[in-house]
Amino acid sequence: VTSTLTDANFLVTRGGSVSSGPVYRTKLYNNTVYLSGSQSYAIQCTAGCNSGILTFKNNIVWAQDRIGYADNGFDESNNIYWKSDGAPKVYFPISSTSKKVDPRFVNLGAGDFHLASGSPAVDTASTAALALGFNRDLDGSAVPQGALPDVGAYERLTGTAPAPTPTPPPAPIPPPGSLTGVSDGFQRTVSNGWGSAGTGGSYTLLGTTSDFGVNGSAGTMLVGQGVTHAATLTSVAMQDVRSTIRLKVDRLASGGGTYAYLLARQTSDLRNGYKVKVRLTSDRGISLQASRVVGGSETLFGSETSAGFAYSANAYIWLKVEVTGVNPTTIRAKAWPDGQAEPGTWSTVATDSTAALQLAGNAGLRAYTSSSASSSTTVTFDDWQATQ
Repeated sequence: VTSTLTDANFLVTRGGSVSSGPVYRTKLYNNTVYLSGSQSYAIQCTAGCNSGILTFKNNIVWAQDRIGYADNGFDESNNIYWKSDGAPKVYFPISSTSKKVDPRFVNLGAGDFHLASGSPAVDTASTAALALGFNRDLDGSAVPQGALPDVGAYERLTGTAPAPTPTPPPAPIPPPGSLTGVSDGFQRTVSNGWGSAGTGGSYTLLGTTSDFGVNGSAGTMLVGQGVTHAATLTSVAMQDVRSTIRLKVDRLASGGGTYAYLLARQTSDLRNGYKVKVRLTSDRGISLQASRVVGGSETLFGSETSAGFAYSANAYIWLKVEVTGVNPTTIRAKAWPDGQAEPGTWSTVATDSTAALQLAGNAGLRAYTSSSASSSTTVTFDDWQATQ
């Protein structure tokens, strides 16, 4: 990340002491940042900064005015801070693994931010990013090249790079050509459909096509009384999956309620698979429960459990689901209001060993409005992530 703007920034985030916060769980690993402007100010974490707000590891930050300011400590380690006069201004606590030292780029004037021989960034990063699966640098070179990863965006090539340790895939291995995850922020505009996810391929829809749309920031389903709609990614095949989604409804539920679902291990015709349902009631209650579908017949299992808070119309809630293991499969789910911290415990945990579902399958989203509801409901989905 480079800028010559006079007052360039790299990161601005904040805690919960102002109305525009808190911004939870921003995590930055192995960035190289060079801001040469006279008033450049790389990092700001204010209004209640803490380790739940910001994680900052293995970064090189060169800022000509101030490296940054935080009003409290955050999760900081293995970083290098510098500026041209050799006196970087760091107004937050730094760990013993971080240093104020020249990172020694190959050619700063030419914009070559690779690491020169003898750079203090070589072999001094933590393995935090490597543990998350990031085993290639910005050039695509294997990480690490030495005993440990290097700080910053580039590994210094040594010619003796060990092969990255592979992460074993779940069994069974997804079919050839399938993807291994979903990432969709719905930053597109689509009428009469959902188009294609940012990662995950194109959506296959169940329901009237004109009831689906993407408005540039979220995907919507207009769900009539007694109607079910679904959007499935048939290119994605996963057995063990962690999935999160933001969702909201445009009105309070009525009649038998409004339902939203995260789907896992689905067949392309939706006649087999696991679901976690979110049931929204007319008294603003929220409950979670697992179910299985075999041959088109749905069976609830485990207990229906309250999420522990009330929802409001047009207010997002987060849903997180894990579907893991075989014989039995364990399904965990939790929900919480957007803008609040994720609960540390699961709201519901259930197990199942139905033979037809002990394998990889598709991921999807679903919505239903009860036949006794007083009107149709628009269910909105955003920020969907599903990973093995």
